[in-house]
Formats: sequence, C-alpha cells, structure tokens
Amino acid sequence: MNIYEKYKNFVWGFIILFVITLSNSIFLNQIGYYGALFFLLLSWWKTKTNPFEKNGLETFLLLYLLAEIFSLVFSVDRTEAFRNLLKRAFLMPIIYTVAAVAYDKKKIKSILWIYITFALLGACAYLGFSIPHYFAHKYQMEQSGPSIFQYPITTSEIMSFVCILLFAFIINLKVKISIRGLLTVGFIVILLAEAATFKRTGWLGLGAGLIVVVLFSRKWILSIVMVLLVVAGIASQKNISNVIFARMNGSEMKIVSVNATKGRASYIESAGNNWLLSDFDKGLELLDSNGTVLKSILFNVPVESSLKCNDSIYAACLLDTRIELIKVTSSNIENLHTAFLSPGLTSQTLFWNNALYVRDADSGLTIFKNLNDPQKKERFPQFAHCPFFSVDSCKFIFASDDNTVSVYSNESGTPSGKIADYPTVEKGGKILAYKNNILLVGKGISLKVYELRGNSAVLVTSFSTSETLLDLAQLDSSALIYDVKGNLYEYSFADKTFSSFKSNAAKLSKICSAAKMGNVVGFCESDRGRIMSIFDPYHPSNYSRMCFWRAGFKMVKDHPVFGVGDIDLQNLYKQYKRPFDKEIQGHMHNNYVHLLVTLGIFGFLVVMLLFIMIVKKIFLVFSAVKSDNLYHSYMLGLIGVFTSFLVAGLTEWNFGDHEIITLIWLHIGLMFAMYREVKREQSA
Repeated sequence: MNIYEKYKNFVWGFIILFVITLSNSIFLNQIGYYGALFFLLLSWWKTKTNPFEKNGLETFLLLYLLAEIFSLVFSVDRTEAFRNLLKRAFLMPIIYTVAAVAYDKKKIKSILWIYITFALLGACAYLGFSIPHYFAHKYQMEQSGPSIFQYPITTSEIMSFVCILLFAFIINLKVKISIRGLLTVGFIVILLAEAATFKRTGWLGLGAGLIVVVLFSRKWILSIVMVLLVVAGIASQKNISNVIFARMNGSEMKIVSVNATKGRASYIESAGNNWLLSDFDKGLELLDSNGTVLKSILFNVPVESSLKCNDSIYAACLLDTRIELIKVTSSNIENLHTAFLSPGLTSQTLFWNNALYVRDADSGLTIFKNLNDPQKKERFPQFAHCPFFSVDSCKFIFASDDNTVSVYSNESGTPSGKIADYPTVEKGGKILAYKNNILLVGKGISLKVYELRGNSAVLVTSFSTSETLLDLAQLDSSALIYDVKGNLYEYSFADKTFSSFKSNAAKLSKICSAAKMGNVVGFCESDRGRIMSIFDPYHPSNYSRMCFWRAGFKMVKDHPVFGVGDIDLQNLYKQYKRPFDKEIQGHMHNNYVHLLVTLGIFGFLVVMLLFIMIVKKIFLVFSAVKSDNLYHSYMLGLIGVFTSFLVAGLTEWNFGDHEIITLIWLHIGLMFAMYREVKREQSA
C-alpha cells in the first residue's frame, strides 16, 4: 500500500535514519523509528486509510502484552513493570512500520542493502578499534573486544545477524561472480569483526545460524566442510597450564623447568622454602623448590589465589569469593575450615598486623581483626568503587576510578579521618603498589614512580618496558612487575631503583602470576581456549550465569504463575542468591529463565507460542517466495538469524536487549513486506 503522498518523503527519510543507525546509535535509531511511525499515523488520520496490514501475529503479540499486564498487577515493583511494559509495547509496531514503508520491491531492496552496507561500515570501524586493542594485549587482560557503539556482547549478536544473511546470499543468490565476490568480502569483514568482539554468545548464535542455513539450503558438501571446520577449530584449542621456574642471572632469566599441572595454574607465591600453587579447579598445592607436589587439598569450588598471613597461615581465595584459612608447614598444608565472607564482589585482599582486609568493588572495605572469629568484622561501605587500597602503620591509601588518591589516618587498624587528597595520579594509568609514600603506576608499556609529598604526588622516575604491563606481586621490600610476555621488572622501595630481567618470550606467553624466592622466579602460565571455555563450568562468567539461574528458579518457585513483573531483578536477586554469590546483575542472562521469573509460567508459554508462530510464518514465507531469488535468499538467511537469536538467548537476555529486539522486529517486518509483494505479483 502506498503512503499518503504529502508525508511519504518524511516517512522514508526517517526510516532511512532508522536503518542506518541500527548498529551504532540507539538515540538516532529511535528518532528514525518514531518519526516514521508518527507520519504514518498522521497519514492514517488525514486520509482515513490504514497503512498497517494484519500479518497473523496480532493474537500472539496481544497475548504477550496481556502477560505483561498480568505480571504488572502481581509485580513486586509495579512502577518499573509499567515502564518496561511500555518499552516492549512501543517497539512491537516496528514490524508494521517497516512493512508499511517497504511497499514495493524497490523500497524493500533499499532498506535491505542500506542495512547491510552500514552494518559493514560499522564492522570496519570495529575492526579499526580492535587492532590497537589487540596490540595493547587487552584481549589477554580483559577477555573482551572493545566497546564502541554498545557492549561487545550486543555487538557480537548484531554482527552475527548480518554475517548469516550475507552467507545465505553467497550460497543461494543467483548473481554475477563479481557481485558474489563483493558479498564474500563483506562476509569476511563481518566475520572478522564478529571474532574481534571475543564474545562467545555471539559466536554460539552465529555457529547455529550458519549450520541451519546450510541445512535448509541442502548444500550437503558444504555441510561436511563446516563440520570439519568446527572439529578442527575445537581440536586446535589448547589447554595450557604450567608452573615455570626461572633463575635470575644478571639482566636475564634462564628457564629452569616447565611443569604441567593437573588443573589451571592461576597463582603462585613462595611459602618458606617451598611454593604454594593455586591450581584453580584442582585446589591448592604445596610444591618443593623443584616443582614436585608435596601435598594438595581440594575445595568445593576452585582456588583463584592465596594470601600470606604469617609464616604458617595462608588464606585461600576461592572462586565464589570465600576466603579459607590454610596452615602450611615445610611438608604439609591443612585446611583450618575457617571461612571469611565479605558482603560484596571481592576484588582485593590484604593482610596487615594480624588483620584481614577485603575490598569489595561494590560494597567497600571489610576488616576481619580476629582470625578465630570470622563473624566479627568491621564494615566501611564508603570505600566502594575504589580500584586500589593499601595500609601501613600510619595511614590508609584509597584510589578512586580516576586515580585520585585519598589518605586516611590509621587508628588501631581502621581508617579514620581523611588526612589528604591528591589529584589524579597518571590519568589512564593503573596503580599497582604502594609502600613508604611511593606509588607504582603502570600505563601501557611505562612504569612510573610517584612520591606523595605534602599535598601533591610528584613523579620521581619512570621506566619503559618492551611489552604491555600485566600485573604485580608485592614483596616485603620490593615489587615484582611482569608484562604479558613474562619479562620481569623489580622495583626496590628502599633503593628506589628498577631492575629488569628479560625472559625467553617463546616459552612465556600466557603469564597470570609471578613470585620470587631468592634468585628464582616462579610463573603460572595458563590458557584455556576461548571456544573450549564455553563448556567450562568454572569459567567465571559461566559460573556466574549458573548462579543467576539457580536463584531464578527459586524466584519462579515463589512466583510461579505471573512472575515478579517485568522489572530489573538486581534487588530481588540479592534476596534469593547464596551469600557467596557476589556478582549482581539485573537480568538472568538467559531469555527463558528470565521470562519464567518476570512473566511466570503463563507469560513464558505465551512468548514461546509467539516464537513458534514467528517460526511458522518464516517457513510459510520461505516457501511462498521461491520464485523470487532475492526474497528466497533473504528468507533462508532469516531462518538462520532467528535461530541465532534463539540460541544466543540461552546465555543472554537478548529478547530484552533494545538493539537486538529492534533488529528482530525489523527483519519480521521486511519478511511480511516481501510476502505481500510476492502475493501481489502472483495475483496480478
């Protein structure tokens, strides 16, 4: 149906803005959508002609809104549930708006190719940002691609949709070799951008979508090739876990031994004449000077690191942020079964003057002064969101997110009145250590030393390194800094001097911890391939998701029929989670669990019916448009796109992700526009 002539240019202009900004700007994207919808409604009012056509989804969309209303009535937060109801309701007309604007084949093709073109431009921009991200070793440090237009996990799903569509065009669209070559180049660019996001949710969705496209295109040889590629990809993943010992000699380090571990070597420190190794999922191990295991103990969750309290007592820091005390002798380690638990997401622990200090990123500082009674603790929530703190006999040092340093007096082991504030110390740098009024700051390949003097932080000296700095191990009188290749830099707080020790980079590549005993350095080298980590129950993000789901099913048990309402679940999750489940999120990282929690069984079944009906419509149109090669290729791709959406929804709340659901409604609107045009041609 054509649009009322007076407004069609306005409508088209806004819809182009909407399509151009699908992958790069929510603000402009919504201006485009609501602008087009406004002028369509104005056209309807002026001409008394409805530009929107029924498509068969109306009953199920209304049932979904009804489920939202029911959950709102029984919600624990009706105000927020109402706001989210409006958000869901206002986005669904995208289906009808796109179908109305794409009223002929020319408009359909324009929308489709503009969408793909600007998605490709966005992919090129993302790759441009990813290259310095790669060379700065941020993939190794952050386990994520850069954030440009949105979170990398959202970017990965957006890229996966375009990648699947281009793949469908390449294998199904009957075009000239030159055009197919351009499509292939675009596919490769998007595929590289998808890989650069480093997000497994998008990868899972992409893999599922591509497999489905191949199956429904009946390209059996290609199916075999893809299976072989998947098998080869999995086989290429290495599970590296080594403890490496190196002897320092002059300015070099000579590798003495490389010892494979049974788990995942994550942290090492000296313990008298021995080494204490946190082997993650295989527990805590006591090693002799040669790396031979003397004794090991297991916990019910992996050990991430350890902390020396005194000559015989160490603290084992567990994956779930509990801290267990361990007794260490020359030949034995023993679990004392004394567990400490801070209230928030633990990010730093210190032991000073017989007290255990735990800093939580979200809830401040907790001090345990009595190691025999973990229940006795002092809380200082005002120090939340401080990425670094330290303590000595006179003062506490706290650094804010922008590296503004605040100093508080030390009154019997607790922070008291503020003594001084120091303006931002090395903007963009990371404070690594503090001792004797000296701050060590790492930034890229530079180590900088600041001294707190009076009311200012004075740059004393700096030291350039050959690789990006990774982390630091603070010793009694010095700090041991290591970079991503295992090169060592030691700073002496007493002499205020740097020493560097170059490693054999070929043998040290995935360093995650370092410690020193005499002139011997122990390294932990660990890497579990990104693909294989999908199946790792103890990968931190996997572990967190299982915590969310466990709490989610408890919520469903208490609110089974209509759920808790379409709300942010952060506060409710705090009530249902286990005390040691620290990461707090506002959603369940799973479409299906989240729908059960928020809309109850009724809403969950309604949305599943909506999904089933969408799938039925996709296959109906797929069969109906066989005579049009472009439409048929697009529908083949849409089968893969919707599969990708459903599979990615197993580990992400993408049904509630504004950018993702906008794309889904856009594709469904285009599908109905194609269906209408084919039926019109057939009846002509």
